[in-house]
Formats: sequence, structure tokens, C-alpha cells
Amino acid sequence: MSNQNQNLALRTADFCKQMGICRATFWNWKKEGKVKTVKIGGIVYVPRAELERILSTAA
Repeated sequence: MSNQNQNLALRTADFCKQMGICRATFWNWKKEGKVKTVKIGGIVYVPRAELERILSTAA
């Protein structure tokens, strides 16, 4: 991913780090529909807007 696109989406590990959750919790959230993802070239990404949505609803 280019630098410009890095601001648009996070890899799952980066999302987990920013949220303070483990990967198992992430996959559970994804399965339950709590987090929306996109898959590009076999890699799962979380749109930055989704991270911001989750953080704003938690506040």
C-alpha cells in the first residue's frame, strides 16, 4: 500500500493495536458484524472510518 492509502485503511494487527484488543477478539467482532472490513488481494483491512466510528460510539 502506498503512503497515501495507509491513511484510508489499517491492517488487522494495526487495528488491534490501536483498539487494545487481541486478534481473537477482532475476529469475533468481525464474525458478529461489529467491525466492517475490506479484503484486497487476500489481505483484510479495516477502513479508518470504521475505526473512528467504533471509537466514537465507545465514548
